[in-house]
Amino acid sequence: MKQPWRIPDFLDLEYFFAADRQLAEEEGEAVLRDRDRELYLHHMSGEEAEGKPEWEWLIHRWLQERRRLTNEEQNSQALLPGRMWYELYGLFWSVLAFLAFGAGSTACYSYLSYSGEQPVNVSLFFLVFVGGQLLFLLLLPLGWLLRKLRGRDLRDSLLLALVNKGLNRFLFAVR
Repeated sequence: MKQPWRIPDFLDLEYFFAADRQLAEEEGEAVLRDRDRELYLHHMSGEEAEGKPEWEWLIHRWLQERRRLTNEEQNSQALLPGRMWYELYGLFWSVLAFLAFGAGSTACYSYLSYSGEQPVNVSLFFLVFVGGQLLFLLLLPLGWLLRKLRGRDLRDSLLLALVNKGLNRFLFAVR
């Protein structure tokens, strides 16, 4: 079964490729060839299915072994770019959920606070706060369907392109 590639996998793969380019410049290609041959013969050779293994599988297993070796070298304290991205991604969504909860709570409180002068219109409250959420929930599959009918995928998304550009700048600045 193919294992799906995730963003942390690509980040770590690029990190290891850059480290290998630097190592090849300093010590030569023979060091890389010997290391990768050792990895394959001792850690990966018995795992493939019958016949010749696929390149994608080999690269993914090579990446897993390089992560494992890096973690062993640094006593499980290796801060690889993929792990950093995964942790920052989780933190981002946690902060976003907290801010969304705070904004929603503040909006609800400001609408539902009763001053004693005018009664609270519960129907309007449900229309604005619950109906708005249901409308967004219904628009999401509609947007997905329109994107599929037009033959576009996420690579055509402007938001994804901006996030990708910002993430690349951040990672190159950290490096």
